[in-house]
Amino acid sequence: MLEQKKGADKAKIEEILRQILASHHDRLLQEDVFTQVQISDEAAQKPTWDPRWLQSAIKADLPMVVCSLAGPGDKNAISYLLQMADARKQASAGAMRLMADAGLIIRTLVRCEYAKSTDVFLDLVAKKAKTAQYVDYEFQLLLASARYLPTTDLSRLDEFAATLDEKFVDKYLEALAPVRAATQPN
Repeated sequence: MLEQKKGADKAKIEEILRQILASHHDRLLQEDVFTQVQISDEAAQKPTWDPRWLQSAIKADLPMVVCSLAGPGDKNAISYLLQMADARKQASAGAMRLMADAGLIIRTLVRCEYAKSTDVFLDLVAKKAKTAQYVDYEFQLLLASARYLPTTDLSRLDEFAATLDEKFVDKYLEALAPVRAATQPN
């Protein structure tokens, strides 16, 4: 049903997608980049979605829905997200159609408890830094996703700064501040 792009069920499908995205809007927005959204008590009570919705979203190639529904241990979601990240890394024509930003991919991989989230993050930063002339909006979103990375990877993240062009180093290190703060005793 999610794969249908037209027909009588199109309105129903669009409403279902709106409900999925609305029920997980907090997973799609990134703190400190967008203003916090005030939600009603009713919206705060998230419905539990049947796992088949996630599988259907993957099959229908709906990245925002996948990022909304994916959770710890969702292997199919992790594979799908890694394909998206690889497409972004390669900057292929297919990558341009992706609706989810690279930062959202990283945040979702971390939420899925993917052990190599930091590697994917570093690969995406390296690729973006290679082609970027400045820290644009998409690059900011990617860098801001560093706050979700495991604190155990802080030394690797710090070492990576030495490989960046100096015009990106300050923004990169600023993005690591929340990870660094999380390692400090209270």
